[in-house]
Amino acid sequence: MHKRVALNLHADFITALAIAKDARLVASVAYDGSLRLTNIEPGNIFDFEGHDHTLSDAFMRGPGNAPVVLVDFLPHGGEVLMIDANGQLESRTCPAGAVTKTHTLRPGPYHAFAVSPDGKLLIGAAEASRKEVAAEAGGSDAGEPDRNLRLWRLDDGAEVWAAAHGFTTEKIPYDWGEADCECGVRAVAFSPDGRFLASLGEDEMLRLWHADSHALSQECPVARPFASNGMAFSPDSTLIAVGGNYLLSVYDIETAALRPLTGDDEQRDVGWVTALAFSPDGSALATAHTNNAIRLWDTKTGTLQITQPAHAMAPTALAYAADGKTLVSGGADGVVILWDLES
Repeated sequence: MHKRVALNLHADFITALAIAKDARLVASVAYDGSLRLTNIEPGNIFDFEGHDHTLSDAFMRGPGNAPVVLVDFLPHGGEVLMIDANGQLESRTCPAGAVTKTHTLRPGPYHAFAVSPDGKLLIGAAEASRKEVAAEAGGSDAGEPDRNLRLWRLDDGAEVWAAAHGFTTEKIPYDWGEADCECGVRAVAFSPDGRFLASLGEDEMLRLWHADSHALSQECPVARPFASNGMAFSPDSTLIAVGGNYLLSVYDIETAALRPLTGDDEQRDVGWVTALAFSPDGSALATAHTNNAIRLWDTKTGTLQITQPAHAMAPTALAYAADGKTLVSGGADGVVILWDLES
């Protein structure tokens, strides 16, 4: 694992990033609402003298004034999608940045979003309390404030389903003290085969829903999640990696079994997991941690392969290139790093 290039792209911490299938475009968004589309020039990465970085990029402002919590390249190519915590949605052409679509979803705040593999659906996770959700919802939904999972069509922004993942009313322990918070869902994801939706909540439950019927399929107690990037499906849709406070586990959908990643005591002390990403072939799991490191795990054996010091502040987002040769990380330091995995 070799650092190919580090790009100081943002003035605030990076909330999400994505890499296009051809590995030439990287999209990154930060808490201040900034979006960078970075065009990687093959073969020319180290050829530009006197520049902070060697890439051509376009700076654009995210929608609204709330932090952007999702950025993703749509499956059909040519467009990048971003959504902020207030439910403002925009899609733009790549790399020109022309706006192609806007929607205003049900008011948030939202903690996480995920796009279906076919690019037709969007799932959102509310982070508000029961009282806040009820106040925002109004109308008939005011009597059903627990509906903190919502599903929309991307083409017209119409809401097609809502459900309750659950809330916690307990004080949430953090290193700096306890938070008296009634949070709901921290992370959401679609399985790559499109069969399932997954939600990970502050109630310390992982829930699996059928994507077609929206019926609850499975649920499993897990460690309390820390970050909206703290859950990921394996490429074959058989495993879900879950990162929590000092715990890292893999859930097997077929056996409904949750197993911690194995190793000695030092390997199990993973710190707070801030982001997760499976390699395209599913053989490796990349994890980001609050100790500023990135780790690579063997998914078959559960053993730790590499611990790599990464950012000056905690890495907060991870994405693999489709060929598996490049891992991209974004950090609380506003830096995007491209890692060469072949070296």
